[in-house]
Amino acid sequence: MFKIIKNIFSVRPEMDDHVISVLGETRLFENLSLLDIEKIAEKIEIREYNRGEIIFSEGDRGDGLYIIDKGLVEVLVKSEIGLKRIALLRDREHFGEMALIDEAGLRTASVKAMKDTTVLYLSRDEFEDLLASSHITAAKILYHLSRTLSRRLARTSRIAAGVKNIEEEGLREDFKYSETAPALLPPPPPISK
Repeated sequence: MFKIIKNIFSVRPEMDDHVISVLGETRLFENLSLLDIEKIAEKIEIREYNRGEIIFSEGDRGDGLYIIDKGLVEVLVKSEIGLKRIALLRDREHFGEMALIDEAGLRTASVKAMKDTTVLYLSRDEFEDLLASSHITAAKILYHLSRTLSRRLARTSRIAAGVKNIEEEGLREDFKYSETAPALLPPPPPISK
C-alpha cells in the first residue's frame, strides 16, 4: 500500500522505492508524511552483515539507528553468567535508538546478526538535522521513540526482576507485535493531525 501511495504522490520519483517502503512500514516513522519519509531516505546508508557478525557491542560508542530491512538479529546483554539474549528483532524493527538521544552514550547491549541481515542505518548527525528541519516531524518521531524506549525499559526491568513467565504476570497482551521480540510492543495510537 505504501508503495502505491509513493508512486502517486512522490516529489522525488527517482528515489529508491524499497528504502522508502521499508521506512514507511517501520513504526518509528509510521505517522510521517511521504515527503518526510523521502527526506529520511536521502540520509540512509544501507549496511549488510553476515550471519554471526556483531553489529555493535555493549560499551561501544553509540552513533546511530538501525532498521532491519531483511534479516534477524539478537540483542544481548552481559550478565554474571555470560551474554543473555533479551530480544530477537526481525524485518522493519529497529535498534540502537538510544544513540539518537544520548550524545555521550555507550551502547547498552550488543547486537548480533542471526542470519544474513541488511539494515538501513541513520546516523545521529543526520537524525539531528532531520529534527531541526521540522518541529512537527520531530515531535512525531520523538513520540514514537520515547514510547519504544519506555516499553523496552519496562521489559528490561521485568527481566532484571526475574519475571520468568510473562503470561502469568498478565503482560502477554503487550507482546502481540512480534512474538519473538518481546522488547517491542504494539504500536501506540496514531497522533492526531
